[in-house]
Amino acid sequence: MEYEDLTDLLTQQLSDRDKLMVNPSGAGGNVLTNTWNSVAGVPLTEQLKQERIEKANMRVREVLTALVKQAFLYRDFFFLQLEEAVKNSGEALKAFNLLVMQELDMFNHSKTDEFKYILRDYARIHADYYKQSAQEWEKVLPTIDAISTTKSV
Repeated sequence: MEYEDLTDLLTQQLSDRDKLMVNPSGAGGNVLTNTWNSVAGVPLTEQLKQERIEKANMRVREVLTALVKQAFLYRDFFFLQLEEAVKNSGEALKAFNLLVMQELDMFNHSKTDEFKYILRDYARIHADYYKQSAQEWEKVLPTIDAISTTKSV
Protein backbone atom coordinates (compact mmCIF):
# COMPACT_ATOMS: atom_id res chain seq x y z
CA MET A 1 0.00 0.00 0.00
CA GLU A 2 1.06 3.55 -0.60
CA TYR A 3 1.66 6.05 2.18
CA GLU A 4 -1.52 8.03 1.43
CA ASP A 5 -3.65 4.85 1.49
CA LEU A 6 -2.10 3.81 4.79
CA THR A 7 -2.76 7.20 6.39
CA ASP A 8 -6.39 7.09 5.19
CA LEU A 9 -6.75 3.58 6.59
CA LEU A 10 -5.21 4.69 9.90
CA THR A 11 -7.65 7.59 10.14
CA GLN A 12 -10.56 5.23 9.47
CA GLN A 13 -9.34 2.65 12.02
CA LEU A 14 -8.82 5.34 14.69
CA SER A 15 -12.31 6.68 14.03
CA ASP A 16 -13.81 3.17 14.31
CA ARG A 17 -11.93 2.52 17.55
CA ASP A 18 -13.05 5.84 19.03
CA LYS A 19 -16.67 5.07 18.13
CA LEU A 20 -16.36 1.67 19.81
CA MET A 21 -14.99 3.23 22.95
CA VAL A 22 -17.80 5.78 23.11
CA ASN A 23 -20.66 3.51 22.05
CA PRO A 24 -19.49 -0.11 21.71
CA SER A 25 -22.83 -1.46 20.54
CA GLY A 26 -23.32 1.06 17.73
CA ALA A 27 -19.98 1.06 15.97
CA GLY A 28 -17.22 -1.18 14.81
CA GLY A 29 -19.49 -3.85 13.46
CA ASN A 30 -22.23 -4.46 10.99
CA VAL A 31 -25.22 -2.18 11.66
CA LEU A 32 -27.62 -4.93 10.66
CA THR A 33 -25.97 -7.36 13.10
CA ASN A 34 -26.09 -4.80 15.90
CA THR A 35 -29.75 -4.06 15.20
CA TRP A 36 -30.62 -7.78 15.04
CA ASN A 37 -28.83 -8.44 18.33
CA SER A 38 -30.65 -5.52 19.96
CA VAL A 39 -34.05 -6.71 18.68
CA ALA A 40 -33.33 -10.32 19.62
CA GLY A 41 -32.35 -9.22 23.06
CA VAL A 42 -28.78 -10.46 22.87
CA PRO A 43 -26.91 -8.32 25.38
CA LEU A 44 -23.55 -6.96 24.42
CA THR A 45 -21.36 -8.21 27.23
CA GLU A 46 -18.42 -6.30 28.60
CA GLN A 47 -16.10 -9.03 27.36
CA LEU A 48 -17.41 -8.65 23.78
CA LYS A 49 -17.02 -4.89 24.04
CA GLN A 50 -13.40 -5.28 25.16
CA GLU A 51 -12.73 -7.80 22.36
CA ARG A 52 -14.04 -5.37 19.74
CA ILE A 53 -11.95 -2.52 21.18
CA GLU A 54 -8.87 -4.78 21.29
CA LYS A 55 -9.44 -5.82 17.65
CA ALA A 56 -9.72 -2.16 16.69
CA ASN A 57 -6.49 -1.40 18.59
CA MET A 58 -4.79 -4.32 16.82
CA ARG A 59 -5.87 -3.00 13.41
CA VAL A 60 -4.54 0.46 14.37
CA ARG A 61 -1.21 -1.12 15.41
CA GLU A 62 -1.01 -3.06 12.12
CA VAL A 63 -1.59 0.10 10.10
CA LEU A 64 0.95 2.00 12.21
CA THR A 65 3.48 -0.82 11.71
CA ALA A 66 2.87 -0.70 7.96
CA LEU A 67 3.33 3.08 8.03
CA VAL A 68 6.62 2.74 9.92
CA LYS A 69 7.85 0.11 7.44
CA GLN A 70 6.84 2.40 4.58
CA ALA A 71 8.70 5.29 6.21
CA PHE A 72 11.84 3.15 6.56
CA LEU A 73 11.57 2.09 2.91
CA TYR A 74 11.24 5.73 1.86
CA ARG A 75 14.14 6.68 4.13
CA ASP A 76 16.36 3.98 2.63
CA PHE A 77 15.29 4.97 -0.87
CA PHE A 78 16.03 8.65 -0.23
CA PHE A 79 19.40 7.82 1.37
CA LEU A 80 20.32 5.77 -1.70
CA GLN A 81 19.26 8.65 -3.94
CA LEU A 82 21.24 11.10 -1.82
CA GLU A 83 24.34 8.89 -1.88
CA GLU A 84 24.00 8.55 -5.66
CA ALA A 85 23.60 12.33 -6.03
CA VAL A 86 26.71 12.94 -3.90
CA LYS A 87 28.66 10.39 -5.95
CA ASN A 88 27.46 11.94 -9.22
CA SER A 89 28.26 15.45 -8.05
CA GLY A 90 31.76 14.31 -7.04
CA GLU A 91 32.28 12.77 -10.47
CA ALA A 92 30.92 15.91 -12.15
CA LEU A 93 33.25 18.04 -10.03
CA LYS A 94 36.24 15.89 -11.02
CA ALA A 95 35.25 16.10 -14.70
CA PHE A 96 34.82 19.87 -14.42
CA ASN A 97 38.19 20.25 -12.67
CA LEU A 98 39.83 18.18 -15.40
CA LEU A 99 38.20 20.34 -18.08
CA VAL A 100 39.32 23.54 -16.32
CA MET A 101 42.88 22.21 -16.01
CA GLN A 102 42.92 21.28 -19.71
CA GLU A 103 41.65 24.72 -20.68
CA LEU A 104 44.22 26.35 -18.39
CA ASP A 105 47.02 24.28 -19.95
CA MET A 106 45.77 25.21 -23.42
CA PHE A 107 45.64 28.90 -22.44
CA ASN A 108 49.15 28.81 -20.97
CA HIS A 109 50.51 27.02 -24.05
CA SER A 110 48.81 29.57 -26.32
CA LYS A 111 50.11 32.43 -24.20
CA THR A 112 53.65 31.04 -24.35
CA ASP A 113 53.45 30.64 -28.14
CA GLU A 114 52.13 34.18 -28.55
CA PHE A 115 54.88 35.55 -26.33
CA LYS A 116 57.51 33.71 -28.44
CA TYR A 117 56.05 35.17 -31.65
CA ILE A 118 55.93 38.66 -30.15
CA LEU A 119 59.56 38.48 -28.97
CA ARG A 120 60.70 37.00 -32.30
CA ASP A 121 58.92 39.76 -34.24
CA TYR A 122 60.32 42.40 -31.86
CA ALA A 123 63.84 41.06 -32.37
CA ARG A 124 63.34 40.96 -36.15
CA ILE A 125 62.11 44.58 -36.15
CA HIS A 126 65.15 45.65 -34.11
CA ALA A 127 67.49 43.76 -36.43
CA ASP A 128 65.86 45.37 -39.48
CA TYR A 129 66.09 48.79 -37.83
CA TYR A 130 69.79 48.41 -37.06
CA LYS A 131 70.50 47.04 -40.58
CA GLN A 132 68.73 50.03 -42.07
CA SER A 133 70.63 52.35 -39.70
CA ALA A 134 73.92 50.76 -40.74
CA GLN A 135 73.04 51.15 -44.43
CA GLU A 136 72.16 54.80 -43.91
CA TRP A 137 75.43 55.39 -42.06
CA GLU A 138 77.33 53.68 -44.88
CA LYS A 139 75.67 56.08 -47.35
CA VAL A 140 76.36 59.14 -45.19
CA LEU A 141 79.91 58.15 -44.14
CA PRO A 142 81.62 59.07 -47.44
CA THR A 143 80.03 62.50 -47.31
CA ILE A 144 81.14 62.99 -43.70
CA ASP A 145 84.66 61.83 -44.58
CA ALA A 146 84.73 64.27 -47.52
CA ILE A 147 83.66 67.13 -45.25
CA SER A 148 86.20 66.29 -42.59
CA THR A 149 89.11 66.04 -45.15
CA THR A 150 88.29 69.36 -46.82
CA LYS A 151 88.22 71.19 -43.53
CA SER A 152 91.49 69.78 -42.40
CA VAL A 153 93.32 70.99 -45.53
